[in-house]
Amino acid sequence: MALPKSEFKSLEALHSTVMAAVLFFSDVDENLSDGWQTARQVLAHLVFWHREYARVVQTIADGNRPNLLTGKFRELNARAWQEFARTPMPALAQQFRKSQSELESAARQLRARETKFAFKQGSKPQEINYWLPRIEAHVRAHIAQLKRAGATQAMKMNKRQK
Repeated sequence: MALPKSEFKSLEALHSTVMAAVLFFSDVDENLSDGWQTARQVLAHLVFWHREYARVVQTIADGNRPNLLTGKFRELNARAWQEFARTPMPALAQQFRKSQSELESAARQLRARETKFAFKQGSKPQEINYWLPRIEAHVRAHIAQLKRAGATQAMKMNKRQK
């Protein structure tokens, strides 16, 4: 069954955003901080959740009920940082790309487009056409925040050098 046009566009937008993020993370200082997390922590967070999105959607596409993560987002994000603490940034970026590919494949396999699901215990179940734009916006927002932090750092360094 083909994806409806709106979902196809959402999947394309997500693909483009993730590929841009992979390029960004390939060339960024992993210690760049947005005031809350470093680039490494952001990438670990994105990889952790993207892997989870792909797993849940694939499980549903296979006709099974997924086991959802439990806990607060803060705790799960800390788990992501710990899990990937020793993984080199290029490997994390490749995992992000791989998870995106898996998510795209799983999303295309969903038969019942109206199937509602969540990614974490306690979250409100929604249809895939709800989730895709929000995932894309989430990734895009993290990258924009780090780019702003990088620009601010560069301005401060330029002022010091003058």
